[in-house]
Amino acid sequence: MRVLLNSHYYHAWENHCNLRAKSKENYMYELHKFETFLLNEGFTGVLDFDNFFHYQDTEQYSPINQKFIDSYFDYLKNKGYTNSVLSSNVSALKSFFKILKSLKMITRNPVIYYKNPYHKIKYRDKSLSEEECSLLLEAALKLDPFHRQYYIIVLMLLNTGLRNSELRELTISQIDFERQIIYVDRGTKTKANTVTVSQKLCDELKFFVTRSFHEEWQKSGNENVFFAKNKKFTKIGLNKILKKISIVAGVRPITCHWLRYTIAYLMQLKGIDTRIIQKQLRHRDHKTTLHYLSQFCEGFDY
Repeated sequence: MRVLLNSHYYHAWENHCNLRAKSKENYMYELHKFETFLLNEGFTGVLDFDNFFHYQDTEQYSPINQKFIDSYFDYLKNKGYTNSVLSSNVSALKSFFKILKSLKMITRNPVIYYKNPYHKIKYRDKSLSEEECSLLLEAALKLDPFHRQYYIIVLMLLNTGLRNSELRELTISQIDFERQIIYVDRGTKTKANTVTVSQKLCDELKFFVTRSFHEEWQKSGNENVFFAKNKKFTKIGLNKILKKISIVAGVRPITCHWLRYTIAYLMQLKGIDTRIIQKQLRHRDHKTTLHYLSQFCEGFDY
């Protein structure tokens, strides 16, 4: 019997949630557990979360509440589900009831203040040391001594914290050599913003885009700074290059995202204020920057 998954509530959530396909599938799986619990509790008929409990002596109704949600999690615990499953269920119910409330399909969200004690954040140190960064630059230069493109890519990532897509789509017109800044206007998560560029990186870029092989690339109507075999880099292609460089350098395999953590770490080492680090990484929320820093600044008083 499908009391939840065939309900108007479920169909509304399914149509309005903008989760990624995999997350949505996982939440659907967890909501099925909630449906099983409803059936075990003897629920029959059509769901009405605003009139969920019926009191026969007064013939009155009351909405679903946190106490009922607590009993659901006690049920899951008694079934022997892991903390990971319990955590996923909290997230699924929060998504479910939040959307119903936003659509004004319910008057009370029973999990709006519900904490998730089952979620444990696992920190993995994604930042490289200064020595590892030097090894990366040496390896990049060793692999590409003529064009120096690999070297400039690593140097840029360590200087600017650009994301994979931002680096691949970077054009010459986005670079202000005089002011030593890059206008990042193609980011996937932020509005147009700028990042500062070191003098060394600025000099390398200026020389790189004026070399004969790059001028030939530009004559074909291309403005992208980085390319290979007369084509723009793909996400996979750039990641392969970074992996190759890290192998030669003898360090952990890296990605652009790892080097975003690294630039935060290096700036923190120099005593740079976290607000400036936030600006360089273009995080909307200061908490995101603190999360980047938390893995290697445990106990640091922000």
